[in-house]
Amino acid sequence: MPNTNCLKGGLQPYVPSAEKPWNEKRIHHLYNKLSNGAPLHLIRAAKSNSPSVIIDFLLNAATTHPLPGEKKSGGTITWDYTYPWANEKTLDADGNITYYKYLVLVQQWLNGMIREGIKHKLVLFGPIIL
Repeated sequence: MPNTNCLKGGLQPYVPSAEKPWNEKRIHHLYNKLSNGAPLHLIRAAKSNSPSVIIDFLLNAATTHPLPGEKKSGGTITWDYTYPWANEKTLDADGNITYYKYLVLVQQWLNGMIREGIKHKLVLFGPIIL
């Protein structure tokens, strides 16, 4: 029989306290789960804000990030997730789906998990709408 005693928390918002301070360890944990780690300047910025502000920032960044097939510009950054093969036929001469198209999507997804974070990581958990 599985041991479920490890589930001690709930879904209440995290509020820093003396027992659970908003420190570098918790900030690293948050950025590792919702993003891909954080450099020192982001850790300092997060420490000077509340946890809810940082979580809202990370989730907002995920919701405004382009979906596959889109191209968006935001300030100095342009995200290009358009398919290089968008106007090509989906099937080859034998009627099979062209395999390299699948590889391009997988490459975009893996690069997105490394560079952008949560939106690409959520693909592992099924269709979740942000």
